[in-house]
Amino acid sequence: MTTTPLAPRLYDAVAARLAEVAAKRSYLTNKYGQTTIGEVQLPDVFTSGSRVPILYCGTTSVHQTKGLQVQVKSPARKSGVELRSIKDYLGLAPEELWLLYLLHDVPPAELLGETRAVMQDLQRDFPTALVGVISSLPIEMPSMSMLSAAINVLSARSDYELALKAGTASQNEMLKLTLNDALRAMAWMPKLVAAVVSRKRGEGFPLAAHPFVNDQGMGTQFAQWLGLSTPTSGAHGQLACKWLNLLLNLLSDHEAGNGSAHACAVTSSCEGSIFSSLSSMTNALGGRRHGDAAKNALAEIQAIHRRFGGVPTAEQARAYAAEVREKKGRMAGMGHGVLFHDVRFEIEHAFALEHFGDDPLVQTMDRLAREVPALLATPEEIASGKRPINPNVDFGSGVITRQWIPEPEVGTLIFALARVIGCTAQAVHNRGQGLPLERQESVTLADLFTLVGEDEA
Repeated sequence: MTTTPLAPRLYDAVAARLAEVAAKRSYLTNKYGQTTIGEVQLPDVFTSGSRVPILYCGTTSVHQTKGLQVQVKSPARKSGVELRSIKDYLGLAPEELWLLYLLHDVPPAELLGETRAVMQDLQRDFPTALVGVISSLPIEMPSMSMLSAAINVLSARSDYELALKAGTASQNEMLKLTLNDALRAMAWMPKLVAAVVSRKRGEGFPLAAHPFVNDQGMGTQFAQWLGLSTPTSGAHGQLACKWLNLLLNLLSDHEAGNGSAHACAVTSSCEGSIFSSLSSMTNALGGRRHGDAAKNALAEIQAIHRRFGGVPTAEQARAYAAEVREKKGRMAGMGHGVLFHDVRFEIEHAFALEHFGDDPLVQTMDRLAREVPALLATPEEIASGKRPINPNVDFGSGVITRQWIPEPEVGTLIFALARVIGCTAQAVHNRGQGLPLERQESVTLADLFTLVGEDEA
């Protein structure tokens, strides 16, 4: 167990920032403690309360039309923060974006340098026995279950878990313990995910350390451990690094109500370790409704391409959309539970066309993205209250990732790696401020009939 902060400058900066946030929170609750910020309608009970603003998030917000927004410092505002589009920060390496989530500010060079140096040292301390554990797991085991099991093994190296055993895990120590474990997760997870990919392929796994290459970030390291970026891989390997860094940033966070982020937050609020919380996140992503979306979208795009013997014409794409409507079905990667417009797809769509515009599947994806949405939800229907059905981030990510990685299920593993960035930052915010155990009230059918006054015998 490490009894001091692994990154002292980062610890001091995060502690100072959380003190500022706590002061704003105290001001709000003291002055506006009786203010109602939302209401629950009966149907919300059966739709997981997705319209009810009840969860605090210290990192990002999701807006129906503006998309994923990052909280950043704004001294001129009473809140001290403003929301800015993720598009403004895609030039950052993933570990820089992590620091932005923690500090609400782009990190200065010395803080980024300290963080990278600590992560580099932690990578040299990667628990190599864990690769043996992964190698012993049945190769037919689902990828996400394999990753979840491996993450739980890392709890043995958790400062928080060791402090619990020693009886020193006080609230005063919580920020240090959580931040130390978050650094370990950021340092170890790229190699761990690469080890799971290697196991699923039936391959061995090289344990050599890969340094941070200039400012190319953890996506570059992940590409190196997958063998995508080598001295002989040339421009294609360099593009793999660029894509993986971009994809990690796009998928890094989606506020606290998202399925995987919420699973992580609930476990973290129970004061499980960072690693047990990330295991919960991974298990949530393993569900068909969540992490498999990119895999399903790729499969549907491939099926459409085969059906029409190549890139569909505009008329064929519209005919396919009409069939989906007639069957009251859905297209994988189209529409979103919160977003009307997903800027993340807009970003990856442009990347795909710039770098792989001649690829037939990219052209199929492009044709569908342009022709299908207006038929799945017409302008007249939207004007009457129907939600728009536009491509989301999952519609394009699988088509691009397959340029280097042929197995669609690896996309879900990359999703989990990306979520480490946002989930660990949220855990630091929540645990560092001492937020309580998350406990929402539930209701039964009898309760609901009583509430509407129709439960007389």
